[in-house]
Amino acid sequence: MVIQLLYTSIAGNTKNFIKNFIKFAQNEQSNYQFQAIEISDNTQITNLDSPAFVFVPTYLDGGNGIHSGVQEILTNSLFEFIDDLPDKSKILGIIGSGNKNFNAQYILTARRYAIQWGIPLIDNFELRGVPTDTQRIFKSVMLRLNQFNRNETIKFNPTNAFQCITNSESELLLIDEKNHLVSPIFFSSNINLDPSLLTLIKVEKPDELYSIQVKALTMQHYWFIPKSI
Repeated sequence: MVIQLLYTSIAGNTKNFIKNFIKFAQNEQSNYQFQAIEISDNTQITNLDSPAFVFVPTYLDGGNGIHSGVQEILTNSLFEFIDDLPDKSKILGIIGSGNKNFNAQYILTARRYAIQWGIPLIDNFELRGVPTDTQRIFKSVMLRLNQFNRNETIKFNPTNAFQCITNSESELLLIDEKNHLVSPIFFSSNINLDPSLLTLIKVEKPDELYSIQVKALTMQHYWFIPKSI
């Protein structure tokens, strides 16, 4: 079975990672044939005929990734390509990359993609990645493919809720420690939490929520699960 790897590469980092990923997959003698497809303004593909994964780096104009607005730059062709697809169900997962020095902005484009289209963000790597990233992300891709082949849904059962209340607004981050999943951060004014089902932990500042989220994604390699899943 052919698996398409959709990507855009501005500085060559993502393209290099894709090349190493395919080489690693070939050495693993996988039953899948991974096909790299670089998306640009000139891409003629209008639909997907096989399962696919999206690899997207982070390039943003302004904002801090927390409350101030951000605007995607340079990778817009990939966004527009996905947005124009009539059927996005074949996209099984997103892999983000970026620079950890940008803190809350790290893999923010990938997180925004996940929320925009309800696609899980299954892993990430910094800059060009290292061999251990390639090995781990290959395992994440294979796990997601196995779920797809068995028609399994991702079950998100939060065990911990991190809440920040400021200026009468409540923001919430949910984590499923058992299944290694983390949610987006969303306003929780309409959500009633049952303390008997999970542990509620309150934090003082919104950036603490983002630090917890990024740590779960980068150090523990939890999957980022959009609210719609």
